[in-house]
Amino acid sequence: MSDDNTSTAATTEDADPMPPRMAEALATWERIAQAAANGGEVEGEVVAMVKGGLSVDVGMRAFLPASQVALRPTADLAPLVGQKLKLRVMELDNRRGAVVVSRRALLEVERAAQRDAQLKALNVGDIVEGTVASFVGYGAFVDIGGLDALLRNEDMSWGHVRHGTQVFEAGSVVKAKVVEIDRAKGRVALSVKQLSADPWAGISEKYPVGSRVHAKVLRLTEFGAFVEVEPNVEGLVHVSEMRWGKSVRKPGEVVQKGQTIEAQVLEVDPAERRMALGLRQLTPNPWKTLREKYRPNDRVKGTVRSLTEFGAFVTLDDVGIDGLLHASDMAWTERVKPADRYKVGDVIEVALLDVSVDNERISLGVKQLSEDPWVAATRTFKPGDKLTGKVTSVTDFGAFVELAPEVQGLCHITELAEERGKRPGEVVKVGEQLEVRILDIDAPTRRISLSAFTAQTPAEPEKPQTAFKNSLADKLKGVPLKE
Repeated sequence: MSDDNTSTAATTEDADPMPPRMAEALATWERIAQAAANGGEVEGEVVAMVKGGLSVDVGMRAFLPASQVALRPTADLAPLVGQKLKLRVMELDNRRGAVVVSRRALLEVERAAQRDAQLKALNVGDIVEGTVASFVGYGAFVDIGGLDALLRNEDMSWGHVRHGTQVFEAGSVVKAKVVEIDRAKGRVALSVKQLSADPWAGISEKYPVGSRVHAKVLRLTEFGAFVEVEPNVEGLVHVSEMRWGKSVRKPGEVVQKGQTIEAQVLEVDPAERRMALGLRQLTPNPWKTLREKYRPNDRVKGTVRSLTEFGAFVTLDDVGIDGLLHASDMAWTERVKPADRYKVGDVIEVALLDVSVDNERISLGVKQLSEDPWVAATRTFKPGDKLTGKVTSVTDFGAFVELAPEVQGLCHITELAEERGKRPGEVVKVGEQLEVRILDIDAPTRRISLSAFTAQTPAEPEKPQTAFKNSLADKLKGVPLKE
């Protein structure tokens, strides 16, 4: 009896209908699972913003990640709350009952269809209108009816464009010309500048070499200043063309960004879209002025600007440009170290040796301010003359004797004394006076050979009129040697 009652109760319990809410939930889950399996769509209403995306009611709560809301990242999701969206199921978690959906997946399918249709309809030369979608270093992508077309920086304007943001803003509407189509790869290239005339056409006739222009300084670089001659026509003023003389280290020393300047056209190359301009050409050429004003070896004054191992750069007071005073032109015979002779800031007198206008070089000299002592010596001295001079140095092979300022002769060891075997240092000392006789004068090599012991050898009596030769001072009396 009890068994029958138990069996009847169980049968009755198993036959009880499922609660309506549970049945509805199971039916919704089955519908969503089927859509996920078949790649179908579901519709849902956005009910709230949650962390990382949106909460959507698709018969049950589903999560719509922010990255799956639109084709491109959307900063503000709030306007979508309350809207009904078509979605695709991306993930199902049976254990947790979680659903992840995507709107972007459906938009991409729709966009692909639009892109294919656009590619088929487009032709090179077509004029299209689109929206600037994003920027990259080399250009911008423009949405033209579901197809992202590339607008390169160089096709945005006839002028120089470093980055697309200089010309457009994201979301701005642009009109452009189709210049390239690659249907196999689904790529399209656009050009905005080709919708207007090339400003470089006829530019050589408009701005011939030698003409003057007024231009606005756009930007400064290490090597010069780029200026706007007219809209979309730029020229370069190189640092070497900014001023005469003293070199320009930074363009900002001469011009400033935004400044309007006057310049001369030096070169125009429409094919390369280049124009070279100069500022210094509008002022007198100081090298030409200097050459016209002075003759070779004229005396001028200048200030020592810098010193090097090979010479000194001297800024000439008259024109403010530098000339080179080479170490070899500082003294006739002495080997001079520039730093030992001068210091920066010294005001000195120099001879203007040469001015090269084409090379912009000036050669200066100091020794040329006085007569070459060797010229005077060869004019005054002759072989056989007996003189007295000071020993300036003693070497293993002889002694050098100063006969006149900057004029020395060599008394070889064999001519120091008749007695053989002695070293020069045993016969003479630096600083002592030595009587010598000139054996030979070689003017081209600036060499004078002397003999000490022949000077002591009796010679024929000197004539009264040549007695003054016994003294170096008398010897050079009247010779116009300048110190």
